[in-house]
Amino acid sequence: MNVEQEISRALDSAAEVRLDAASKFQIAGMEPSQRFDRLLRLVADFYAVPIATVSLTERHPPWLGERIGSSVETAKFASFCTQVVECAEPLVVLDTVQADGGSVQDFAAIRFYAGAPLFTATGLPIGTLCIADTAPREGFSERERRSLAGCAALILDEMELQRSEHFRASMMGFAEATELAIITIGGTGFIESVNRSATELFGYSREEMIERPVDIIIPEPMRGAHRAGLSRIAAGGASKLTRQTMEVMAVRRDGSEFPVEMSLSVWTDALGVGIGAIIRDISERRLRDARLMRQANHDTLTGLANRTRLEELLGETLTRSSRQTVLLLDLDGFKDVNDKHGHAIGDALLQAIAIRLPSALPAGTILARFGGDEFGVLLPGDEAAPAIAASKAAQAILEAFVEPFTIAGHLFQLGISIGAALAPEHGGTRRS
Repeated sequence: MNVEQEISRALDSAAEVRLDAASKFQIAGMEPSQRFDRLLRLVADFYAVPIATVSLTERHPPWLGERIGSSVETAKFASFCTQVVECAEPLVVLDTVQADGGSVQDFAAIRFYAGAPLFTATGLPIGTLCIADTAPREGFSERERRSLAGCAALILDEMELQRSEHFRASMMGFAEATELAIITIGGTGFIESVNRSATELFGYSREEMIERPVDIIIPEPMRGAHRAGLSRIAAGGASKLTRQTMEVMAVRRDGSEFPVEMSLSVWTDALGVGIGAIIRDISERRLRDARLMRQANHDTLTGLANRTRLEELLGETLTRSSRQTVLLLDLDGFKDVNDKHGHAIGDALLQAIAIRLPSALPAGTILARFGGDEFGVLLPGDEAAPAIAASKAAQAILEAFVEPFTIAGHLFQLGISIGAALAPEHGGTRRS
């Protein structure tokens, strides 16, 4: 590769870098803001020229503050702007005809040109602020050059602001379009912004949520813990919940509670601590999962393991140890409860029994409901004295039924029948 080719390649590479930097402003195809247009017109008025233009690299069309017609020498104008960017310094041409040694063929031809480069924060020139006139000038002072460079800096500031506003508008558009509920709160715990999905999820209008405490969507029992965590974050403490997805309960405007999946983000800006939450209603998923789980392994009324699950666990434990103990329980007098007080009371009584029994049994015990008023118990293996372990468990169950059950203002004193089966003494596998 010769020297000319190396220089050409270097220039092309530099142009690509500038083009990439300019494209990040997302200017192409976008009309300038009113503030941007007013700023260019102010530049045109200040220098008493009919044209004030911003040009970003050779691939972007110029933005004009004012036009003087469609016959402007675009090629010549663009070449001047390109030279400003490539040289990264202001360019002033007092009379373009003298510079070219040519003659004026068009009354609208550019005769005066001045341009200042637009520098990014990293010092990369990505475009030009240009002013032009159809009449030549006798001079352009150093002070005017500095002023033009200062105007170029203001133009870039406006471009940065417009890019930020475009980004903010894009984010707001996404927030409004997404089905996820998005809420932000300040360090004091008051809601600062909500999207449409959040208002629909919680049943409030936007006005009813903004500047209200976030407690309005938190169930009362959880509010104390939430306030403590919020106070810790506001004081500069780290949150262990950020960047994690958690499942918690939330509350709607009508007071109904429902499960949600939530992700938290915490940041600090000029206004202090900010907290954002992305929230998804998982009620349907919880119901589906719970239904499948109950159908497969659990009793739907008590939440205990069902007969299928107990048999499955028994099979698993027998592969590890041949010595296992199973108790079968049958409630005495339960039919009378159903007949006299109805199935709703009977179901509540079964649920109360399902809560009380586990506390009476050894750790590691599996309690299952077979259906009706029958329960099964799989005790932890006791290689030394299984019969003694079964007797102790049965006695503990009997003692648990000494105290009556209180259901809907009624006292129920139930008896219970208990049977025990020990493996391998009471059973085995017959092979044919």
